[in-house]
Amino acid sequence: MGWGPLRRIVVDGRPFRWRFNDVLVVIPGDRSGPQFYVDWGWRDWLEPDGPGAEPHVVTPRFVAEAVRFAASLGWPSTAGWAPLRLGFQGGRFTAAATDAEPGAAPDTAI
Repeated sequence: MGWGPLRRIVVDGRPFRWRFNDVLVVIPGDRSGPQFYVDWGWRDWLEPDGPGAEPHVVTPRFVAEAVRFAASLGWPSTAGWAPLRLGFQGGRFTAAATDAEPGAAPDTAI
């Protein structure tokens, strides 16, 4: 992953590791994948390296909510290793296009 140390969190009795650096990255605690990403999808074109959209602080509570949303979509899959891409805007998580890169806007609300 190359972004530095990962924080540990337990959600509903299951361990996970996470990191926030422009996008939230979460992986199962007992293996290296598949991971999921949460991206806010919006950046001010006048300030491309600025803080972006909400939330400005990612808390363990937010991470737990993201994990529960991802789990509702079937993550983590034991059958495949493709990353799950989510978006977060307006207080809602969304499922992003499967071919989107982190930083791409989500396209499907769930």
